[in-house]
Amino acid sequence: MCKGLITINNKRGFHLSSATKIEEVAKKATGKVFIKYNDKTADASDMFEILSLGVCYKDCVGIEAEDINDKEVVNKIIQLIENKFFENE
Repeated sequence: MCKGLITINNKRGFHLSSATKIEEVAKKATGKVFIKYNDKTADASDMFEILSLGVCYKDCVGIEAEDINDKEVVNKIIQLIENKFFENE
């Protein structure tokens, strides 16, 4: 298993565009990738599950991959979040 924690630094939190970008990256994984927030878990390859988490600005989420070989996918999702999904706020 591969894990990472990150704080959401874009003011809109997870929204349709950001969830779509996460989904695109997660679909490249060989195994399942999940986003964990509070007591909820979402399949990172499903934008609707991502949106159902209700993640907002300054919330902390966990990114987890079942397969250790998906470390690059986890890192790319973290990079997306760190870079505010490459969007202007």
